[in-house]
Amino acid sequence: MKNFVPLVALALLAMGCNSKIKKYADNIDNMALYPQQQAAMPSVNMGSATVPVDGVAGQVANAATDVIIDGFEIEMANRLNKIIEPDKLTERMGTATEEFMNEKGPFPVNQDSRWQLYVTMSGWGLSADESSVASAYMYLNIEGYGPKGKRIYRRSMTCTIPLSSYVGLSVGAAQTAANIGAITGMSDKELRKVFQDLSEYCGREAAMQLKQVVGRAK
Repeated sequence: MKNFVPLVALALLAMGCNSKIKKYADNIDNMALYPQQQAAMPSVNMGSATVPVDGVAGQVANAATDVIIDGFEIEMANRLNKIIEPDKLTERMGTATEEFMNEKGPFPVNQDSRWQLYVTMSGWGLSADESSVASAYMYLNIEGYGPKGKRIYRRSMTCTIPLSSYVGLSVGAAQTAANIGAITGMSDKELRKVFQDLSEYCGREAAMQLKQVVGRAK
């Protein structure tokens, strides 16, 4: 298995809810963890390979290219759906979150706790455009609740693994062709490994983001 470039995580915070967990941080000894999934089907989006053209012939060529890309996206989404079980990704993500929280905080996991943390996989798949190397991605929604059911924490995250070990960097239609060609050539085992690594990374990142927010409160 080839090595990937560093993984990337982007987070969107709900500042009001996060200020609440800061308020209660000193009272939280542990949290019950609930990994969940909302997105069973993957999504594949390779962007467009159309180029500026004059005349009907060029427009027809662009339309034909988009049809090819659309066909690949559907075929690849179906392939991912057959070879990857999203519930297994969710399980890996949850295990990684729990291990991080138990080892590094901010709170250990205890399923009997009245403080609850829900980590939900809300989307996953492959994405690219005409100017970027394709990436595997995963969306997470994270919510924390207090003993009385009051939401005290909320965050949305996108985690990605660029497939730079498989795809060369180019521009325009050549980049789209390179992305499609490289992904098509990846084995089922390689694709599964990419998403396994991604789910574990995203789970750790969810716990680390929580730790950073809580850490600023103490």
